[in-house]
Amino acid sequence: QATHLPPVQLHVRLPASYPFHQAPVVEQITAVWLAQPSSGSSIESDPICRWLSSELAAMWEESRAEVLYAWSEWLREGLWSSEDLGPFKDDQADLLFTEHLEPDQHLRLASVLVSHNTRAAETAFEGERYACGICLEERPGVKCFRLRHCEHVFCKECLRDYLGSMIEEGYHRQAGSCPDPECTQARSSVGSITDAELLLLVGEKQLGRLSWLRQKATAEADPTAAHCPRQGCQAIVVKNKADEGTAYETMRECHACGFCWCAWCNRTWHGRAPCQLSTSVALIEEYMSYEAGSEGATKMELRYGRSNLQRLVKEETERRANEAWLDSNAKKCPTCHVRIELSFGCNHMTCGNCRTHFCFRCSERLNPLEPYRHFNTPGKDCYQKLFPF
Repeated sequence: QATHLPPVQLHVRLPASYPFHQAPVVEQITAVWLAQPSSGSSIESDPICRWLSSELAAMWEESRAEVLYAWSEWLREGLWSSEDLGPFKDDQADLLFTEHLEPDQHLRLASVLVSHNTRAAETAFEGERYACGICLEERPGVKCFRLRHCEHVFCKECLRDYLGSMIEEGYHRQAGSCPDPECTQARSSVGSITDAELLLLVGEKQLGRLSWLRQKATAEADPTAAHCPRQGCQAIVVKNKADEGTAYETMRECHACGFCWCAWCNRTWHGRAPCQLSTSVALIEEYMSYEAGSEGATKMELRYGRSNLQRLVKEETERRANEAWLDSNAKKCPTCHVRIELSFGCNHMTCGNCRTHFCFRCSERLNPLEPYRHFNTPGKDCYQKLFPF
């Protein structure tokens, strides 16, 4: 909704008996949002211009003195505060505007109005003073930045430093959100910062790193994601959902270097040939099923090498022990699925990766504004079980 309109240009002619005996003669009233009279016609042919001319004449009749300054002030500020808005007081004005426009002129007029409204709003903003929500000091508007979605105001220096530090430290969610406590507690899209605003604040290089952090976080939350095995690349690639259930389910194609490989064995894509990883797992399980020094174990050691088999067995044993420990001592965050251990304190957990509040006992998400209501609600399994004892 526009709050600023392009100015009205008033062309007048001053008669010899002005200002005491004759009013200024209004020869032309123009504005991009007003219908323009056709060539050779007077302003009396347009109802809006005719109404404006009569209002100006009435102002001169009341004083019969110099009125040019009063006219300009009325057109600038008093027009829309007048009790009698004439043709502007109902939908008739819209009809008067649009009936003079060609079909392609509607979009051009809207573009002009939006552009002028944006410039005028910025000018008005720069002329005021605001208290920065970070340093809490009052700064002139020209040194401040107002976020588009939530309209919170910060000084540019503080906001640039804050967002830059969040990007450098890898906090991609905080780097795309308003730092005002009202927005951080609500955790909604109202406090989001657009990429266009970030580009103005932190620059193209930092915005590129933020984009990479977002892609990395999305890929890491996907269990099918894998790093490109080529040295010097290491880009994160997720599984194509269209390949699920097909022979290409394990194939990954790097979007950075174009390399194709198998996500299971981490080798060059081998098509329908058996994956070496599944073969090695079966090989390890078979070797572990034999007793040390038995005939089966000796045959495998002679074929594949004793040290190589022992290395694979050690890695598999450590992997299983690690998975068993995580299953018994850690819980997954319900949002990003990062494993979290409760080493001390209460069952109210806050994920260090995505800042989600949840219960360690039942993994239920908690309201960040009232996290302990979950433990004080009769009937819930976690009622009065805030601490794990």
